[in-house]
Amino acid sequence: MPNIPPPPNYLSRRFQLKMLSLFAALALVIVLMSIVRKPQNWQWFFRIGATSTSTRHVDTRVRPPTSPETTPLVSGEDIPARADAPSEQRAWWQVMEALNDRSRRHLEQLIWNTLSGENAALEPELQERLLSDLDRNWSSVLAAQSSATDFADDQPESSPRSAELGQRWQLWRELLARAARGDKLSEPERQVLGELDALFDRIACRQIRDNTSHRRSEVMAWERLLAKLKRTPADRLASASPGNVAFLQLFDQGRVYRCRLVTISGYVRRIERVPSKLEMLQIEVLYRLWLKPADGTDAPFVVYCLELPPSLPRPTKDQPVIQREPPGELVTCHAYFFKNWLYQGTNRTAYLAPLLLTRAPLYDAPPTPADQPADSDPWTVIIYSAIAAACIALVVTWYAWRYRPEAPTSPALQKLQQLRAARGEQVTDVEEEEPNFDGLLENEEEGRGGEG
Repeated sequence: MPNIPPPPNYLSRRFQLKMLSLFAALALVIVLMSIVRKPQNWQWFFRIGATSTSTRHVDTRVRPPTSPETTPLVSGEDIPARADAPSEQRAWWQVMEALNDRSRRHLEQLIWNTLSGENAALEPELQERLLSDLDRNWSSVLAAQSSATDFADDQPESSPRSAELGQRWQLWRELLARAARGDKLSEPERQVLGELDALFDRIACRQIRDNTSHRRSEVMAWERLLAKLKRTPADRLASASPGNVAFLQLFDQGRVYRCRLVTISGYVRRIERVPSKLEMLQIEVLYRLWLKPADGTDAPFVVYCLELPPSLPRPTKDQPVIQREPPGELVTCHAYFFKNWLYQGTNRTAYLAPLLLTRAPLYDAPPTPADQPADSDPWTVIIYSAIAAACIALVVTWYAWRYRPEAPTSPALQKLQQLRAARGEQVTDVEEEEPNFDGLLENEEEGRGGEG
């Protein structure tokens, strides 16, 4: 008979450790399958062969001044030289600075409605108050201009005199008064108001300072840029943008891109809900996005949005902040660059970040297969996997125990069975007692002697 090895001892410690290791390997395979099935864990594979986007470190910390005379927040070159600005621009800035916020917003809204062809008529009381404030402020500016001209005879002849500014103001006042009454202006008259609106843009943008937090004097520029975004369709913003700019371009050349339309790309890491009080623009909420630049820079963009695409999560009043897991959603923004904004980090250190304003970021959500199951709790997957593996192990153990092969008959037992069969005794596979081979041999010799 073939020498069949005996079955393993299923109750031995060695066999139990072997089965436990097999069960652990099966559970590990199931956990790895649950991780591998997620698409975001394979993004590195699709970036093979693409342009390198390794992380670039940019130090955006604000260091303390080295001496009391200098400060890193507002450098001397960032302060505009108002004396070099055109006289009309300086005069209108003084007028706008003396107006209260409500009158200034009504004046800007009046010009915007006139240029867009809408009805710009104001209530008689509001119209009278606005024009009287403008007359009073312009009288002060013209009087100061006249005094400065009398005591500065060495001014260039090309500089407009007080009389010329007065004539220009009378033209602007007549057009504003007619627009406030609801009169229809001709195309040349509307062009004059368009030039005045562009002048307001230059005045507002000159008050923005890099390396500072939000300032009171920047409110005019902030509101005018938001109003432009609200009135301009998204497709026109995309066509007007000159193209993508990198983080370092905005960070190192802020004055070049001030109030200009640019395009940036980045991964959303944080979404915040920021309440706003711009009733005239009908803006109650802004959304602030913190983006990791797509070029790999480890410093963020900060983007204020009027709207969010439906595919991005929207923070609410109860949950005003939403954190996103890396790498985040890749979005593209056609935005106005405002300034390099000073903010405080989590470690109470001051940092700088390019601050931009956009209508809504562009985001294309990746297609989700219809048969892809929803992500579940990883602990639930592990528990169900352990239960399934335990059931399989129990079934295999029961099958091995139930259908184990019988132990082979030893050669000594086979010889004993042959002797008993020759003597006519009953043969059994299992002996109750240890066989006495010496006695059997004596009986066999006696049997042979009797035969002889």
